[in-house]
Amino acid sequence: MIKKDKDNKKSALDFGGDVRSLILTLVNAAINEEVNRWNKDRHVFRTPIDQFALIQSMMRQVTAYIDAPEECVETQVCSNCGSPMAKGFVINDGEENYCSEECLHKRYSKLEYLALYAGLDHTDENVLMSVEQLTDKELDALSEINDSGTFMTEWEVII
Repeated sequence: MIKKDKDNKKSALDFGGDVRSLILTLVNAAINEEVNRWNKDRHVFRTPIDQFALIQSMMRQVTAYIDAPEECVETQVCSNCGSPMAKGFVINDGEENYCSEECLHKRYSKLEYLALYAGLDHTDENVLMSVEQLTDKELDALSEINDSGTFMTEWEVII
């Protein structure tokens, strides 16, 4: 059962998938953002109170990202269901993202996705018929030649 807050919003923890990667992404982004902000202000950490204030500031940012993961620029969100993603399908260099084949195929058929992956017109019936005849190797070559920006990936989380 998914618990919702008083505004009926889901938090990042309500979604399935690779929650560990998602949380690491959010925490990493929050820490980097806060450290960069403090460094930009040329804040010097001389006392334990300064360090405590930085940690508190980071935790507020982490909490904000967990409550609204779509606000974290390093978090990809499914264009269909809105779930934060650690892996999935990227369409046109991130114009759209899909967390699963189920979500992807609600928008694009398998042939349409393969056409997009190959960098071809996914709305042309002749293209779709020709894509159906291509091997994986031929599709990969077309994708590279056409620089399609459509692919399946897993985002790496670095801490």
